[in-house]
Amino acid sequence: MPRVSVIVPTYRHWPALADCLDALASQTLPAAAVEILIVNNDPSDPVPASLCLPGNARLLTEEKAGSYAARNRALGEARGELLAFTDADCIPAADWLETAVAAINPQVPRVAGAVELVFSSARLNAAECFEKAFSFQQARYVRRGTAVTANLIVHRSVFERMGPFDARLLSGGDFAWNLAATRAGVPLVYVPHCRVRHPARSSRAALFEKHRRIAGAQGFSPGERQSRLLLGFLPSVYAVRQLREDRALDRREKLLAFLTHYQLKAYRTAIDCSVRLGWSRPARR
Repeated sequence: MPRVSVIVPTYRHWPALADCLDALASQTLPAAAVEILIVNNDPSDPVPASLCLPGNARLLTEEKAGSYAARNRALGEARGELLAFTDADCIPAADWLETAVAAINPQVPRVAGAVELVFSSARLNAAECFEKAFSFQQARYVRRGTAVTANLIVHRSVFERMGPFDARLLSGGDFAWNLAATRAGVPLVYVPHCRVRHPARSSRAALFEKHRRIAGAQGFSPGERQSRLLLGFLPSVYAVRQLREDRALDRREKLLAFLTHYQLKAYRTAIDCSVRLGWSRPARR
């Protein structure tokens, strides 16, 4: 039986997935100890003939929209003692799994690793400044008791206790599941040298596409609508505080990150309100 089951959902992301599979095939942990479960979340999208699956990989399909439904499909097939999650556009370091296996024990059943952003050039544009400031802040997430599935390794027993991801969610399901596990007393540890790389979104269009998907993922009651609407169109105090404390960005990058954060916040609020009022439906991508 494999020691680790790697779970990778994909949705029309074959070129990036090929690079991810190459990295998974090059892991320092022996291939016999690993199974790779790729879940195609769009069965109507044919698998390219050029896609080369490692010998320890299987391709599954899930018709229900959403990456959490896809991950749950793999959970039902996984045979590993440990369940390792990453995304189709991530490139795990060669020692990713070996590092995770060494970090997990009965006292540490959940490990969240670093997600290192890769930029197209040294001088970042506005979208990249936003990504650098606010995206994949895994260490910060863990301090709050949660994590993203771009780099998350969990002992099987935790899922047996907590159950699967909420397949109704199109966004934020990893945050919700991990937060519930933390509240249930399941330890979560950040391991910075357990690394995957992720290309930063480099255009405003890519950022707005992502935030259109996020919008409407979490509802609010009728009594909250007016206050949420007002606050959603105001600049974020959280963003100001975070940027003020962030020493990795220069002044130019902080300004561009703040302006982009505000634009995305207002955009997301407008779509969120439209979804909650029944005027539109949330987008899956």
